[in-house]
Amino acid sequence: MAAGKLNALLEREVSRDLFDSHQLLTKWPLDAEKIRLAFTVYTAMRKQSWQQIKVDNVKFSVKDIRDKLVPVLKESELPDTLFPAIQSWAIRLVDECKDMLRIVLPFRKNEIEFLEQVQRYGEIQPELISDDRNFCERVRRHPLLHWRKQQRSK
Repeated sequence: MAAGKLNALLEREVSRDLFDSHQLLTKWPLDAEKIRLAFTVYTAMRKQSWQQIKVDNVKFSVKDIRDKLVPVLKESELPDTLFPAIQSWAIRLVDECKDMLRIVLPFRKNEIEFLEQVQRYGEIQPELISDDRNFCERVRRHPLLHWRKQQRSK
C-alpha cells in the first residue's frame, strides 16, 4: 500500500497523496528495502516510463489542499486555514516528502534493469531486484505486470 501511495504522489498532483505520503514517510517505521522493492514493482506496472518519475514531480495546489484535503483532516492535523498558513504547511510537506523519497529514488542499476526489462522488452525478471523466491514468484504472476507486458505491444 505504501509503495502504491508513493507512486501516486509522483504520478499526479493530488493533495491527499501528498498528505498520506508525508504521513507514511515521516510517522511510520518503514522497512526501506521492502518499500523500495514494492515501489520498483509498482513503477514497472505504470503505463508511463519509469524515467518520468522524479522527486521534482511532487507538487501541490493550495486550492486543492484547501478545498479537498483540509475538510477531511482531523482538527489536530490541520494547519491554520488562512492562505499563507496552508501554503507554508504544504511547502513543508512537499520538502519533507522530497527529502524522504531518497528511500526509493534514485533507482539503483539493478532496479533500472528490471524496469527496462518489463517496460521495454515485456520481460518480468524479478530476480534482478530480489533473491527471495516467494517474492519473485508473486511478482512473476502479478496481473498488472502482465497487463503492462500486453500494453507494450500496442
